[in-house]
Amino acid sequence: MAFKWSEILLYVLPIISLVLVHNFGKRYLLVGNVKLASVDPVQPILLVCLHFISTYVSSFSWVAHVIMVFSLIAIILLVMQFIQNEPIHLGKMARKLSNILFCLAFGAYAIATLVRIFQVVTATLQ
Repeated sequence: MAFKWSEILLYVLPIISLVLVHNFGKRYLLVGNVKLASVDPVQPILLVCLHFISTYVSSFSWVAHVIMVFSLIAIILLVMQFIQNEPIHLGKMARKLSNILFCLAFGAYAIATLVRIFQVVTATLQ
């Protein structure tokens, strides 16, 4: 697929939004009794950007695969806690799963961005 200048927004939007939320939005991250992390409001933006970049890289979106791996990890964590007969604390489990989802999504986003930049550079050099 040919390069469009609007793609640059997809590459920098998650990073800019993370920096903006971290620097200016910390006081708005308290919702009731729940204190959100800086990465929590950025996750939907990250997944949307991952969707568009991965469709530029390949003919399908990687978001479904990221969600499937995330779901398998969540099931494994719950089964491990069940086998070890540990109590499940929903707040700690939600925070752990949120961190895992961000790491998976950001890793896939970084890989897709690097592959897309490589595609664009090699296409312009030919």
